[in-house]
Amino acid sequence: MILNIIFTIILVCFIWGIVKGLVGNILSYILELVITAFIGAFLGWLIGVWYIGALAGAVYVLYCWIFGKYNRLLGWWICR
Repeated sequence: MILNIIFTIILVCFIWGIVKGLVGNILSYILELVITAFIGAFLGWLIGVWYIGALAGAVYVLYCWIFGKYNRLLGWWICR
C-alpha cells in the first residue's frame, strides 16, 4: 500500500515535470515571437508602416527557428 502511494507520487511528479517543461518551452517561443513582432512594429512605426514591421518581425522569427539562426533583432534589444 505505501509503495503504491510512493510510486504514484513519483509518477505524478515525473509527468508534471515533462508537462511543465513542454509548456515552458512553448511559452518561451510564443514570448520570443511576440517580442520580436513588437520590435518590428516599433521599427516600422518609425518609418510609418507599423503593420509591415510587425509582420516582418514575425516572419524573421520563423526564419530563425526554421534555419537555426540567431535572432539578432531580439539580441539588439534584449541581452540573452
